[in-house]
Amino acid sequence: SAGTVLANYRFDHAEVSVQMPAGIVNTGRKKFGSIIAKNTITGVNSSLMPGTVVGSNVKIGSGCTIKGYIKDGSVIHSQFSHYEK
Repeated sequence: SAGTVLANYRFDHAEVSVQMPAGIVNTGRKKFGSIIAKNTITGVNSSLMPGTVVGSNVKIGSGCTIKGYIKDGSVIHSQFSHYEK
């Protein structure tokens, strides 16, 4: 989606690890972005931290910062207010 940011470098310059259901896997790389499965939608200004794994059919709302493992079919959103005129 427009404005989604995929970070690929850690602030501490360490190797990027990936959280998986079976445990943590070290990639052996200092630069590693995200793994995103099919049919995933990201909202504007959402950010994915290095090593994030996103399953299929996931919806990530606008303004969210995501890290770790996101299972298939998850819906993630930040709190926002809505008003009507």
